Amino acid sequence: MAAGDVEISTLVPEGEWTQESLAVLVQGYERRIAEMGALPAEIKTNIEHTDLGGVKIRVVWEKGAAAG
Repeated sequence: MAAGDVEISTLVPEGEWTQESLAVLVQGYERRIAEMGALPAEIKTNIEHTDLGGVKIRVVWEKGAAAG
């Protein structure tokens, strides 16, 4: 992540998420980043399932990524 990039991230523990709630949460984070001015090509989303059944969500606005 470069200086000036914006990140929204969270860890949701096992039992506190479903595929449906995960999709809604990710879409909400992506929408928030877009409302800040990010172009679709600048929004990078990473979802990682943990060994304990949780999920790590990371949505980043890589400023300038759309230009290159």
